[in-house]
Amino acid sequence: MSAEPSEMEIEELLYAIGLRHRNGNRPLAPHGTTAAYERHLNHGDEPCEPCRQANNNLKRTQRDTAAPTPAKRGDIPHGTMRGYQRHQYRREQACEPCCKAMRAAGRARYQARKDRAL
Repeated sequence: MSAEPSEMEIEELLYAIGLRHRNGNRPLAPHGTTAAYERHLNHGDEPCEPCRQANNNLKRTQRDTAAPTPAKRGDIPHGTMRGYQRHQYRREQACEPCCKAMRAAGRARYQARKDRAL
């Protein structure tokens, strides 16, 4: 009784009979990499958990390190709700005037909702 073939062995067989094509003589990327995640998608397979995790880590790193474009980095109107939102967009600590404006806006929304209920 022989063991089931590994995924790499299956890939090699598919390449050997011509159902899949290789790019040169490079070895296949191991599981747990973004290249393997892309290979899953290109073959129409559901990505395995290590490959999915590698892709999530890459996307998270790209999102966290990406700086907003210069056109979107205008002056912050401090002391306003919009100013608070700009601080959040830039992933920075909001200044005290912007925090006060945000709290005041929240209290106003709460009061308006409470007045409508009466």
